[in-house]
Amino acid sequence: MTMNKTINTQENKSSNPAIMVRFEPGIILRLILFVIISILVTTPLRIFVEAVIEGHKEAPDFVTVPFIIYVICTEFIVGLGYVIIGYKLPIKNTVLRGFTYIMLILFSSYLPNILAMSGGDGEIIEESLTLGIILVDIVSYTLKGLLLGLLTKNYDIKNTDETLKLTNTEFLLCSIVNGVLFAGLNFAADILAGDIDHSWRLCSILGVTPNHEASFYIVFTVFMFIAGSLLPIWNRHCLPKDVSISALLSFSLEVSLFVWLPNVLIMTFFGTPFNLTMAYGAAYIFMIALCIMVYHALTTILSSR
Repeated sequence: MTMNKTINTQENKSSNPAIMVRFEPGIILRLILFVIISILVTTPLRIFVEAVIEGHKEAPDFVTVPFIIYVICTEFIVGLGYVIIGYKLPIKNTVLRGFTYIMLILFSSYLPNILAMSGGDGEIIEESLTLGIILVDIVSYTLKGLLLGLLTKNYDIKNTDETLKLTNTEFLLCSIVNGVLFAGLNFAADILAGDIDHSWRLCSILGVTPNHEASFYIVFTVFMFIAGSLLPIWNRHCLPKDVSISALLSFSLEVSLFVWLPNVLIMTFFGTPFNLTMAYGAAYIFMIALCIMVYHALTTILSSR
């Protein structure tokens, strides 16, 4: 059954093209199935890998009822993200489009976030950055991509929004600028937080020892540059050409919610303070919004030459 979608565009194309998704029972059911099947498939895999690779005879300490609820909610949010922005990816095959959406989250959000901690030490990093967790998550993302693609096979909605036309060279330039900006904003946010209270610095939150602070920040900055360079892929294919400031902010919230924040806020279950983790999540919303506005301004200039 083909899903229906209502697109409501204002007459003035330079204004915010509001998009309304008609959530019929069919698509909601598919998202619920996506959550249930994902958990049923990946949980035994996680238990097996934890037992074989990590040698755990029981569930890790971070696997609690709140953690399970968080996973259920984030799985639904990720699925919802496909209905909101993921369907815009320029891939004709709908199964492959759903798979690509999940893989793009893996490479632009999960891997940079998890590997950014690899330069540090401490209990939180040692518990959250293990070979078993990374392997399970990569396999889980792959399986979830296939599952989402199959469940949304008939969700073949055409993206009617015109996007900015860029050459590969122009897009590469914008991606590098975005990567430098995103890494710089992360570094500046950490310095600002440390000036207010040293315990608010990222190395303190994660429990990195003084001997490893330098290596931690070097590796962290490198992976934030990589993340910042990959996030513009969403802008290129999902951000309309003619948008207002409010539309840019709305799009940045969507990217933050569906792509970035699920892999940041989960750190509370590994021992980071709840309030500080939420504060960093809010800071990331600001950083992503600023990066998207700079990207849009730069691409507008390049495309108008």
